[in-house]
Amino acid sequence: MSEINESAFNETSNSTTADEQRPFVSSLFAQIFWSSLFGAMVVCAIIGNLAVICIILSHRRMRTKTNIFLFNLSFADLLMATFNAMFNFVFMLNSHWSFGNIYCIANNFISYLTVSCSVFTITVTSLDRYMAVVHPLKPRMSKAKSIVVIVLIWIMSTILSSPPFIYSRTFTYTYSSGETRTICTMLWPDGVPGFSYLDYISICVDLESLLGFKILETAKFNSELNCFCSKKEFNYFHASTASYNMN
Repeated sequence: MSEINESAFNETSNSTTADEQRPFVSSLFAQIFWSSLFGAMVVCAIIGNLAVICIILSHRRMRTKTNIFLFNLSFADLLMATFNAMFNFVFMLNSHWSFGNIYCIANNFISYLTVSCSVFTITVTSLDRYMAVVHPLKPRMSKAKSIVVIVLIWIMSTILSSPPFIYSRTFTYTYSSGETRTICTMLWPDGVPGFSYLDYISICVDLESLLGFKILETAKFNSELNCFCSKKEFNYFHASTASYNMN
């Protein structure tokens, strides 16, 4: 099957025929069980995030700087649960993408966009809490600046999510039994995911961007620690932390 997939991706056509039975067909019990479990999770995610958004919008005193970031996080999670999670679950449940090529592009784009936005928002919120605890007397970020930060978060997330918007495609297989199976994936110029060097580079760029703020936060913490500790105490602290992580 891997040879069929690879040859199909390298062709200009998005359809191919496989001389075998359609694989990845779940039993009825498995479909009912996972559908009930995943459906309950999605409903809870939608209701919970909608409740947070409605509370923040309905009460003026709830529109604090921290809650603005919380609103942005809930909005991104709501987009994920509504426009991505359920469609991906149906695809994984049936191993068949039945929502068309256009929504294949939109689904992959939304997936990258919402995950990037959520991670960036959590990171900025952590940095804001860090400043509030470690430097309580220093000026804090204003509401206006927090809104600007949120706009920048969405811009950066959109840029990081551009590859799925460009390279997402659907491919249809016809099996000997007459059944068809359509998959939604990304076709990079140099191959399919798992074999593409560009796919590896894209993942590395995403990880570097998402971890960048965390690395900056850690470096800032180390510099603060170095100011309050002697060199010997500083080295002891890092040795103790390393041994704790190993245990």
